[in-house]
This record gives sequence, C-alpha cells and structure tokens, in this order.
Amino acid sequence: MFVFTATAHFNKMKHDLARTIPAYFPRPLLIVYITGVLELLGAAGLVLPQFRSLAGICLIALLVGMFIAKVNAAQRGVTLRGKPPNPLWPEHPIFPSNGSHGAFVLGAVYEETGLCLRRSRQQ
Repeated sequence: MFVFTATAHFNKMKHDLARTIPAYFPRPLLIVYITGVLELLGAAGLVLPQFRSLAGICLIALLVGMFIAKVNAAQRGVTLRGKPPNPLWPEHPIFPSNGSHGAFVLGAVYEETGLCLRRSRQQ
C-alpha cells in the first residue's frame, strides 16, 4: 500500500500534493519527493525483519506529517486532481487517508516489539 501511494509523489499529482504543504515550509515540491522516497523506504523496511520496528516508527511519524498537510489542505480548500480532499472526520482515529496504512504499521510495530508474545507468555 505504501508503495502504491508513494507513486503519487512522482507523477502528475505531485503538484497537488505540494499545495497541501503549509506555507511555512520552504520548497514544498522537494518535500513531496522526500516523503515519497521515505514512504518507499518505509515499505521496504516493513518487509525486512531487522528494520521492521524502525520502519514502523518512522512511518508513524510520516503519517503524522501527512495528517498535518491534509488538515492544511482542508483549511485552504486545496483540490487533488480537481476534487476536494476526503473529509477528515471518517479517518480521525488513524491519520490521513492512509487509515489502512496506519493500522498496518501499528500492527507491524506491535508484532515486532514482541508485545503480543510477552502477553501470551504471561497467561
């Protein structure tokens, strides 16, 4: 899923994504490219067991940043491919339109940190 959504950072939609970034950040298009690369690296990290925990934590931070951009876009009325962005409220519990991303990342971090194994051993 992260690989699929990262492609938007490198196609025609990159300019729409750049408009979602708050004005106080310089060079929004560069930020779009960087976040696209980070998304791809995070996706690769989730697949590699030795990097899964770090990748999950970094992707959570990335999703928080994307949520900030989405709130900014909603407040400014920025369109994505000519359409208004999805409403924020249905996605609230787990950040932006990447709700399934967030759930997957949280699950990967939970599993990788061994929390689920520790609980089963205590029973």
